[in-house]
Parts: sequence; structure tokens; C-alpha cells
Amino acid sequence: MRDGTGGFLPDVYRLLEKHPEVLKDAASNILKANFPDSLHDEILGAVGLSLEETKSKRRIRDPDFRTLVVRAYQYWA
Repeated sequence: MRDGTGGFLPDVYRLLEKHPEVLKDAASNILKANFPDSLHDEILGAVGLSLEETKSKRRIRDPDFRTLVVRAYQYWA
């Protein structure tokens, strides 16, 4: 039995490091095209990759938003 290995050329690797969203899209497409859904988590874990959105991608709210909402509801209550 052979062990499969793979990798990227150095230029491609650097590009994927700079643009993790591209890496996640590529990984998702490869998984969907070649493996059953039941294996996706196991494969991702084996290569140390998560397709979950990172906190840095989340929208940052206005820090005054909560104060404005609380103030508005106090006036309407």
C-alpha cells in the first residue's frame, strides 16, 4: 500500500498563506468533488485545516450600538 502525499509549489503556498479564503474554497471544492461528506471532518483534521469562519472575518459592530439599543428600549418600555 502506498501513502499518498501532496503539497504546493512555494509560490502557490505563499499565495494561499496570504489569502486563506482561497485555501478554504479550494479545500471545500476538493472535498466535495472527491470525498463523501462523512469523511470531510476527518480529512480536515488530518491536515490541520478548518473551514469555519475565523473571528477576524466577522463583522465588527459599532461599539455604541448596544448603548443606543438599550437607551431606545428604555424609552419604549
